[in-house]
Amino acid sequence: MEVKGKDKVGSSEVYVIEATPAEGSPEKLYFDVHTGLLLRHDVKDENSQGKIASENYMDDYKYVDGVRVAHTIKRVTPMFTTIMKFTGIKTNVPVDDTKFDKPSN
Repeated sequence: MEVKGKDKVGSSEVYVIEATPAEGSPEKLYFDVHTGLLLRHDVKDENSQGKIASENYMDDYKYVDGVRVAHTIKRVTPMFTTIMKFTGIKTNVPVDDTKFDKPSN
């Protein structure tokens, strides 16, 4: 990871970090200078159509079991924009093992 400098996401001043994996495309992460929260994450996902760039914006941070978690995530690609808004997030909830069973045809 390498600090690339400062920029702005909306009205927030951010540190820009470039993360370069051993394989794959580099990613950029934008952390709020004052809160340290991740406000944006740029990534190139690969699928059957090739590499698709997306900008992912995190917002509406709320505490969940003592940790601040984004409750709104906006994903912007050249083809579409999606917004996910979470009304509740729970951690360490028991999950019935049958949820992982392969569906029958």
